[in-house]
Amino acid sequence: MGQHIRIILTTVALAVFLAAGSAAEQWTTSLAVENGCGESISLSYGIHPDGTGGLDPALGEVGLPPWPPTAVFEARFIVDGLEGLALDVRDDSRTARTHRIQWQAGGCGYPVVLRWDASALPPATFTMQDGYTGTLIPAFDMAQTDSLVIPAGQSYIKRVDITVLPGELPPGPPVITPAIPDQSIFVGQRFAELDLDDFVDDPDDPDEDLDWILSGSGPPWAALSPDRILEVNAPEGWTGSATFTLRVIDPGGLQDEQEFRLEVLAPGLPSWTIGLTVNNAGLESEALGVGIHRDAGEGIDQDLGEVALPPWPPASIFDARCLLPDGFTHSRLDLRGSVSQTIRFHIEWQAGSGGYPVTVTWPADLPLGEFSIRDELGGAFLPALDMRSAGSMVVPDSLSFIEGLVIEVNPVVDTTPPFGPEGLDVSGWSPWDWVTLDWSAYPCTEENFAYYEILFDTELFAEGATHSWDWSEDGSLCNWETTSTTVALPGPADRYVFRIRAWDVFGNPGALSRWGIIGDLSGAPLPLETGLAVRDVSCAPNPFNPVTGIRFTLGDDSQVLVDVYDARGRLVRRLGEGLMRAGPQVLAWNGLGDGGTPVPSGTYLCRIEAGSQVVVRKMTLLK
Repeated sequence: MGQHIRIILTTVALAVFLAAGSAAEQWTTSLAVENGCGESISLSYGIHPDGTGGLDPALGEVGLPPWPPTAVFEARFIVDGLEGLALDVRDDSRTARTHRIQWQAGGCGYPVVLRWDASALPPATFTMQDGYTGTLIPAFDMAQTDSLVIPAGQSYIKRVDITVLPGELPPGPPVITPAIPDQSIFVGQRFAELDLDDFVDDPDDPDEDLDWILSGSGPPWAALSPDRILEVNAPEGWTGSATFTLRVIDPGGLQDEQEFRLEVLAPGLPSWTIGLTVNNAGLESEALGVGIHRDAGEGIDQDLGEVALPPWPPASIFDARCLLPDGFTHSRLDLRGSVSQTIRFHIEWQAGSGGYPVTVTWPADLPLGEFSIRDELGGAFLPALDMRSAGSMVVPDSLSFIEGLVIEVNPVVDTTPPFGPEGLDVSGWSPWDWVTLDWSAYPCTEENFAYYEILFDTELFAEGATHSWDWSEDGSLCNWETTSTTVALPGPADRYVFRIRAWDVFGNPGALSRWGIIGDLSGAPLPLETGLAVRDVSCAPNPFNPVTGIRFTLGDDSQVLVDVYDARGRLVRRLGEGLMRAGPQVLAWNGLGDGGTPVPSGTYLCRIEAGSQVVVRKMTLLK
């Protein structure tokens, strides 16, 4: 089949038709062999692209020990002279192959019966006969019956051959698997490109002979390249989301499709959902969810999964619901806008014939914030419970008049800026075209880290020219594990100067890195940075117990902040804050937090900030 590519453009949707070799055929089927008193052994046989005529342990074939005493019943496949197998797998060539079954009937003797499910045989021709070239049992089609009986009068027959001639598989539809992932990025980041060949499996047709149809409205704008790469772009500064559908059709018209979501977020309070389970006396249960999302409103947000429910069923039926803020609509899911003030979620139920106790449970891993739950009557009967200290609340039989609970959430916004990166190197210079940036990601370990921002400025050394430094944003990278990127340069200049800084999901920026410079270094000098250099930073002893010394040198008098954080980016202890004189400095940390409580063994980060310069060092406390 020839390659064909069709492209259709409309004002609201982008649809691209693109044209996955045949998947190797593979199957197994089974049959049972039993003797005169009903003892039975199950055998399996089939084909696999990696199968051979010998022993294939990787495919599950196991060589059996020698035959047991003749009084014991047993059946086996015989392969290339091996004593026997319980599973016999061959290659997937289209030529005929024979599976030979032998047995000893044991103390119960004959009849020996072979049974199989004729309706479950794979697409092939299955022929069975005795192992003596069919002179005693003529060859027959296994699809026409489901058993073979060898009576006592033919007890000398102890071997049967199954000859398989693989047939052509019926055409199968293309399948989109695994699911195309939804993508959420922060404004300024880039969507990851996806090779959609990795998500489509078709047993009959190569990728290039399929029709690939991508549809959906934007922004963000999504398109398929001729080699089936999903490329997504969003307008500069834009936030929002859109749903797209990929449909794949083979030449026979068989198809599969899947929706996925693309979302651009602004840094701020992140979205989250908590799953709840409400059950009556442990008999029936309903799954509910509450949470926050940037796009959520006070009513029904169908795009986010909220659905208006019909009226309550009869009182004898168990049901549980979230009461949405408009006061009359119920849903299984209640999402609110991303706000920092207190949010109240109302859970209601009717206990049905199962009655009480009614129990509400929730996961242990809750988002950042304070979470409490109480009865709907203001906590008069069930005092407010800290949801972080327990995993459930029970309304007993004696409080069956309570038919709802209130979850109260005070989201916490993290104000701690992310750490790092410390250094920045520029290489791979191609004049006026591109450069490669490399930096040290460590110790940017904050669990709420969002992305890196790259900034640059240029200089032209024209005679008499003056330069005003204006750091311009070039782009952002997706995760803290990224330590290198290639940057396209916007135009010619004598010198490019780069800086990089980290942002977290709450919109907190880290300190700017040191400069990374490339180009003509002999021209005009770089502008002075605000703040003063921190040099010769060390923590010793390291590892330590119970005290370590933090030493550094200031080039001049400076306002300095020295903090200790744990490995998840949480402030543990403030060691110093204020004006420090130029020269060597020494601070000590004794392994205590700000409240004077000893901290556990582990890795900690010492962060020294002087002006615009930030230096971080790792320390290990061993107890």
